[in-house]
Amino acid sequence: MKPQNPEKKLTEGPLTFRKMRLVFQLPFDIIIPFVFLFISLIMHQPFIMASVVVERPFSPMDSSISFPLKPNIVSIAWLIVLIIIDFLVVPLLAYLFISASYAYALFINGLTMVSLLNLAVQFMKVTAARLRPDFLSRCDYSMRYNKCMGDPSLIFEGRMSFPSGHSASSMFASFFLAIGIYLIFIHRYDRWRFQWQGALTVLSRSAWLSIASMPLFFGTFVAISRTLDNSHHVTDVMAGSVIGIAFIVMTYVLTERAEARACAEGHETYFGAVRLICTDILDTVKMMHEGKGPKEGLLSSVQECRDMPANMPEQQV
Repeated sequence: MKPQNPEKKLTEGPLTFRKMRLVFQLPFDIIIPFVFLFISLIMHQPFIMASVVVERPFSPMDSSISFPLKPNIVSIAWLIVLIIIDFLVVPLLAYLFISASYAYALFINGLTMVSLLNLAVQFMKVTAARLRPDFLSRCDYSMRYNKCMGDPSLIFEGRMSFPSGHSASSMFASFFLAIGIYLIFIHRYDRWRFQWQGALTVLSRSAWLSIASMPLFFGTFVAISRTLDNSHHVTDVMAGSVIGIAFIVMTYVLTERAEARACAEGHETYFGAVRLICTDILDTVKMMHEGKGPKEGLLSSVQECRDMPANMPEQQV
């Protein structure tokens, strides 16, 4: 059967609520992840969460928390830069090689998942309140007063060991790029949009697979570095890595489902709905001039939207 025109269903009939839904989804898709990031940022503030974090009892002779305090080998700033680069490069490649709808879904789902990742990790840190390997160095324990005398912010951070946020974020960013390269240049090479992109097939699947695996070395390095700078226990790093990988898998699963839904509903992009709505508004005005009121026009649009899944022809696989 002949493939369906991606924009055919949207351009048929007057203004529909489905098209309006597509447009109004955009601001919420952007705002909600930043709300999650804001909440996780609040949970990271010592002056807000210090009274909430459980103060685990400890022994000043415990060797597992008596390591010296060291600077981070990989700072959080580098992780933020890596994530920003990923969110610029991978959706752009998806737009150039697959489709605009896939690029948009990948960007929105990735943004949502990375914000949920930070929120989940910070929640687990506050709840678990596990002591870091360098906790006693942060604590500056006084045997005379039988309590910590160090900087309260350092002490607060010393109780945020499980899980490793650096490991979760680095694995998320590394797998985001690695899986993106694999899907674009190996799994979906037959769906490339432009003829000039065929020149890239000079590289074999093994070569592209090697390129796709390169970002994973950075994620592994960051995870290992968290044990070398005495910031986390090995189990913290392992848990953070698993959490980061789980969230990036959910990102691509949601993206694949979103693309399949976009193809079934017959629209190319969320942004394309804006242009189509403008056309439909003119069609609605025209119907009003022909004697058909706006109420009847909208009701017919709703009926069309309800009948669309039943009337839609099956796609040829």
